[in-house]
Amino acid sequence: MTAWPRVTALVERAVKVGPLPGALACIGHGDAPPQVIARGTRGRGLPGAPGADTLFRLFSMTKPVTGLLAAMLIDEGRIGLDQPLADILPMFAAPRVAIDPQAGLDSRPARAAITIRHLLTHTSGLGYGGLDDAVSRHLVAAGALPSRFPRRGMPGLAPFPPTLDAEGFLAAAAAAPLMADPGTAWHYAMGLDVLGLAIARVLGQGLDAALRERLFDPLGMVDTGFTARRDDGGRMTDMDFIAVSPPVTIDGAGDSAWHDPPAFPFGGAGLIGTPRDYDRFLNMLAGGGALDGVRVMRPEAVALATSDLLPPGIEPHGLASGYGFGAGGAVGRGARAGEFGWYGASGIRGFVDLRRRLRAVLFSQFMPFEALDLFEAFPQAVRDDWEENSG
Repeated sequence: MTAWPRVTALVERAVKVGPLPGALACIGHGDAPPQVIARGTRGRGLPGAPGADTLFRLFSMTKPVTGLLAAMLIDEGRIGLDQPLADILPMFAAPRVAIDPQAGLDSRPARAAITIRHLLTHTSGLGYGGLDDAVSRHLVAAGALPSRFPRRGMPGLAPFPPTLDAEGFLAAAAAAPLMADPGTAWHYAMGLDVLGLAIARVLGQGLDAALRERLFDPLGMVDTGFTARRDDGGRMTDMDFIAVSPPVTIDGAGDSAWHDPPAFPFGGAGLIGTPRDYDRFLNMLAGGGALDGVRVMRPEAVALATSDLLPPGIEPHGLASGYGFGAGGAVGRGARAGEFGWYGASGIRGFVDLRRRLRAVLFSQFMPFEALDLFEAFPQAVRDDWEENSG
């Protein structure tokens, strides 16, 4: 069994100083079962430590899952990497670009079409409700924010309008001006949510059913989906808001917004699942598309999804600074070549190192994610422990 002292110290610090009620790291290598390093409890006043079968709200950890499904369809010739989105969703045939997206919605015709590549890599120009610019504020007001809202709300923030259904969301997203011309800049966006609905249109089935059929069932991801059963409250975590003192629970294990069905399956932020399940997803990638003798996707599709798909000359920023970008996840460069993974706004970060067949995810449940340095500290702790173990 491999020792993970830096990872263990990070998990312990998150609970003792964090201030989180609980945190968990799930780390695996090769064909061996993952190791789970857990401290604390599932929530303030909740019994039981978090474990491999505890349910966590995955938020944007959903994006690589939707991205991998898209890569499978590209590999099968069902969609094209550089195919215009309007071929599938005609409402996006004439996008417009905001002249000054920070200030207002005045716009001009876009100079290029949105493609599948752009949706996968956050280069579509689409906005994302919740960000501080005029386009994103407009999307929120229009009900085009593809995310669940914590049951008890966010301290200091007015409640968000309900999210529109799939057709209403697509109409609102297509009508809003873009942040930039497609393929010219990296803007974190709701492209994976639009892509999820495009996939549903191509396959003639909901994204939830497609993921279940193509990924979750073959991989044995029995606890992953877009809704948690109410009788699973004893396995769920609380989610806390920690930018106030004392922290407050904004979505409870026993009464969660994730107990209700979403307006539609959010391909960018909708899933709830367990560490055990997400480890199986990453292990499948590490195995070139196969797990436990079951081939889920071709190695070529894995290679496509985990390669740098950014249009030439574009550099990500923010959480993706210094990385390339693939099918819904950041792609390592230089010394980090072979890494693929992403974040979740609820305090989750995970990645797979394809060269070493190493996968690791840190699970916690808090907002806002900027309040702690876990996102940057965790992968480096994994790398440092790995190098020490391997040396």
